[in-house]
Amino acid sequence: MDMTQQPQTPHRSLYPCIRYSDAPAAIDWLVDVLGFAVHARYDGPGGTVAHAELVHSAGMLMVGSAKDDERFAAADAHTPSAACVYLAVDDPAPAYERVRAAGWAVLSELAEQDHGGTEFDCRDPGGVFWGVGSYRP
Repeated sequence: MDMTQQPQTPHRSLYPCIRYSDAPAAIDWLVDVLGFAVHARYDGPGGTVAHAELVHSAGMLMVGSAKDDERFAAADAHTPSAACVYLAVDDPAPAYERVRAAGWAVLSELAEQDHGGTEFDCRDPGGVFWGVGSYRP
């Protein structure tokens, strides 16, 4: 197969998963601020989320509540995340305005990028680093 062409498949092959200390609130933020929609949600005991699937365009993000016994605890607002989730949108300006209105930390302002597209970086209230932009690799 020519590696410059993507195979045609109806299935996604990458599912970022994020565990939040307050997953119900995180789901609300992601829906209200970044425009995700809840595809599925399975609540756990004590107000936790055992598993949720959020969709945005053709992408899917899995979200759940952090557990005390996990090797990788959820980051707090003062802990830099080791990864970034990049959300590709046609026009990042409305998301930028919603992020600012919601009081999320804006780490880089909305700007044209040398590699193409317009984007900004932010951190959600759970400490997760997000890039939002129009660049689509």
